[in-house]
Amino acid sequence: MLRPACLLGLFALSLLFWPVDALVIRPFVPGLPFEPPVFAAVAPLGQEFGTGYIHSVQRTPVLDVYRIAGGRIWSWREYAQSHNAGLPFQAPACGRFRMQHPWMVIEGGRQVWRQIVLRVGNAKLGRNVLTWERGPDRIRIDLYTRYSGRRLALGVERLPLATAALAYRPDI
Repeated sequence: MLRPACLLGLFALSLLFWPVDALVIRPFVPGLPFEPPVFAAVAPLGQEFGTGYIHSVQRTPVLDVYRIAGGRIWSWREYAQSHNAGLPFQAPACGRFRMQHPWMVIEGGRQVWRQIVLRVGNAKLGRNVLTWERGPDRIRIDLYTRYSGRRLALGVERLPLATAALAYRPDI
C-alpha cells in the first residue's frame, strides 16, 4: 500500500503531464510543421489574445481579438478605422457591426481556425504585434522587430502542463 506522501507525490507528478491547451507560435515553413516554438503559453478556456497591424494600403491600425476554446482560435472582435481596400464594413452572419469612436467594431461571426498564419511586416509596413493577458499583466510583443518579413503560425496545441508552462518566452 502506498503512503499518503507517495500518493501526493504521484499526484503532483501527474499534474506535470496533465494535457492543457496552449497558444503556440512557430515559424511557418511549408512542409516543416514542427519548427521549434518561439512562444507558448497555457491557454485556459476563453483565453483572449490579440494581433495588431497597420493596414498596408489604408495605413490605419487594425486590431483583431481572438479567444481560445475547444482547441481552436475563434475570431471575437475586429477593430478598424477604415473600411476601404479589403477591410470589413458590415457585420458577418451571426455577428454585429457597431461604432466606437474612432473604431468600427465587428463582433462575432463564428470564424474559427486551428491555425492562423501571420505575414509579419517591418517597422515601415505592418508593425505586427501580439498582445496576451497573463494574470494581471498585459504583454505586448512587437513581432515586427524580431520576425520582420517572416511568417508565423499561431495555433492551439495540446501540451503537457509542464511543457506549456516552461515554454512561455516573454522575451521574444
